[in-house]
Amino acid sequence: MRAEVLAAAVAALLVTGAPAPAGAAPAAPAPGAAVPCPTLPAPK
Repeated sequence: MRAEVLAAAVAALLVTGAPAPAGAAPAAPAPGAAVPCPTLPAPK
């Protein structure tokens, strides 16, 4: 379940291009979402 939620947040982040979409922030755990957020946009 956590993997799916995290994947959804990552997908939304890539599609939206935002650092932390309002819809993904509350859906995914703060500690779990805080790690992939800065890691994905960095290489971009």
